[in-house]
Amino acid sequence: MVMQIVCSCGRRLQSSVARPGQLCLCPVCKQTLVFPEEDNPAPTAAQPTAVAPSPLMLQETISDAEVGTPPRTAFSEPTIPREENPLVPALVSPATLTRVAMVGGPASGLLALGRNERCLGQHRRGNCIIAFAFVFQTAVIAGLVCSPTTAYVRAGLILFAVLWIAAIPIISALGRSWYRQATRHARPMRTFPDSRTTVVLFTVPVLVGSILVFVMTHMIVDDAYSLSGFSLLKSTPNDRVYYSQEIPQSYAEATAVVLRDSGYFGHGEGKSVRLRCETDQVVVDFLLEPSGWENPHTVDHYRELGKTLSTRVFRSIPLQINLCDASYKCRCGLRIVTESP
Repeated sequence: MVMQIVCSCGRRLQSSVARPGQLCLCPVCKQTLVFPEEDNPAPTAAQPTAVAPSPLMLQETISDAEVGTPPRTAFSEPTIPREENPLVPALVSPATLTRVAMVGGPASGLLALGRNERCLGQHRRGNCIIAFAFVFQTAVIAGLVCSPTTAYVRAGLILFAVLWIAAIPIISALGRSWYRQATRHARPMRTFPDSRTTVVLFTVPVLVGSILVFVMTHMIVDDAYSLSGFSLLKSTPNDRVYYSQEIPQSYAEATAVVLRDSGYFGHGEGKSVRLRCETDQVVVDFLLEPSGWENPHTVDHYRELGKTLSTRVFRSIPLQINLCDASYKCRCGLRIVTESP
């Protein structure tokens, strides 16, 4: 026998195993009802008794519009409902995302945006955004380091500043759009409590990574750019003379002979000299050990060596001797003018 009862909230409950006078619990309003002993299914409040039987929990119910439809399930033991929308990890709010992009630049903003996407379950899109952020920052730094002239560096800085400003509204708009999409699914979310902490969290890694990329790029391309456009003349297996297109090869060969005769070449230490023209003079770049250009005796030695080169090789051409570090950056310049004999 199927027994029915209508709750005050409008739900019609029925069961084939319930008995008259037995308690049940409405799954909607949680009101305790009593199955009547007569056929009238009007709701009846539970009467207090000395020992009340344990109420039964209905897993499924039907509405008034579904009268006559057999119930999908019968009585069962109470179960803990599974949470369909788990709490999303802490997200970066759109306002904080804009501050991150303003302080840390496009890379920091993209890094925070990619993390939001990963927290919302879009792992592939989040990983692509994070990878693009690091590739973009690396390309910008490498381009600035590899610029051959200051004009290119200045143009690169201006372009990077324009991209920085243009990226702020774009990243902010994307953050707001995807944030609204997440809230549209009624997913409970929480955000970082402190905006300053969030800005530091996403700015410091980009800053440290940029410094590392700058140092590594400078070490890799420095030698290549300092010797690009120069021809090579090997005086000995380990000693080299690099000369630019404006310097005749005969001058390079004569310079190698003078340096070998003076004892600068030929010790197996692998020394290098660079010859180039600069306005109305010839420049000879010597590589020295760190702080070697601060020793007065070393400076006097290279001054005498410059006079010998000016007399035997370059004649009366003005000569500039540069004492450089490992990257051919001039640390001490000696201008030598010697009349031809």
